Amino acid sequence: MPVAKRKHRQALKKAGFRKKTTKKHEKWVLRVGDQLIAETQVSKGSGEISDHLLQYIRRDQLHLEAGDYGYLVSCDMTQEEYFQILREKGQLLDN
Repeated sequence: MPVAKRKHRQALKKAGFRKKTTKKHEKWVLRVGDQLIAETQVSKGSGEISDHLLQYIRRDQLHLEAGDYGYLVSCDMTQEEYFQILREKGQLLDN
């Protein structure tokens, strides 16, 4: 199901991503110390993100399963819960 860009942005912000704006896109980056954990980008403007693009973002950039992404976008997932998922997948190393 497509997701509104607004909801996607809110979820990224709550998970600890930081926004860097370019001319056409918003690049969202998640770092812990010097470690780059995840990054994604969304085109500026309103509207929705298509199913096909969401699948790529969810799986390859955010490292989430469909159910976990739904939980993230509902803005119920805390940053610590997201970090725990990333630890379990080997995407976040504890220092």
